[in-house]
Amino acid sequence: MVLSRKYNSVSSAIESFDHQDIASGEGIVNYFAAQVQLSGSSVAPFLTSDNGIFSGNIAQKETRNGAITELSDLDYDILFNLPNTINGKVKVSVTIGANWGGNGVATVSLELSLFKVNLASAETQIGSTVTTEQIDANTTTNINSATRLLEIDTGGRVSFKLGEKLRLTIKHFGSGGAANAGTGYGVDPQDRDDDSIPGGVTQIINDTETTQLKVAIPFVIDL
Repeated sequence: MVLSRKYNSVSSAIESFDHQDIASGEGIVNYFAAQVQLSGSSVAPFLTSDNGIFSGNIAQKETRNGAITELSDLDYDILFNLPNTINGKVKVSVTIGANWGGNGVATVSLELSLFKVNLASAETQIGSTVTTEQIDANTTTNINSATRLLEIDTGGRVSFKLGEKLRLTIKHFGSGGAANAGTGYGVDPQDRDDDSIPGGVTQIINDTETTQLKVAIPFVIDL
């Protein structure tokens, strides 16, 4: 006698979207910039959808005593474990700040670019590079910080295979007139207050400003 084996069928996953998502065909997912603290001053930047993570650094900041120059160039990546497609305007909310350090003027500005990174690690830029305005800190402001919203239009659908990455590259430019003048931007999903690092960079973001760097990504919904 041959016995047949019966398997229960597995139902497909159910996703829920609000009316606005369905009407636009987009599902907006918020990601947050964070950093893993490595040995010395090295960091491993990344993007996460979990705003409960404590970043290794509350802010990406550098001291600068001199003219405006590029102080950091970091890649914040999302690794896709499933195929995905994005389409529309990627919105980035970021707080930049500077501390004058007791002499002259300290400045800060950012340059943001979006890339698709394929399995061979080759980058293809998505949309155009965008920049914040420059803000200054001096004897009047001491610490000057501001939260800004920037947009990068994907220019159409951009599809990602399993294992490919979406990369946000942030270049940080700054200047200062004192040895402990500091400039930078917030990178803490938990939105903790920025503070001075003992023996390091002074506070650059006022407590009234957020230290979250939020990236709103428009994913295409397949209904």
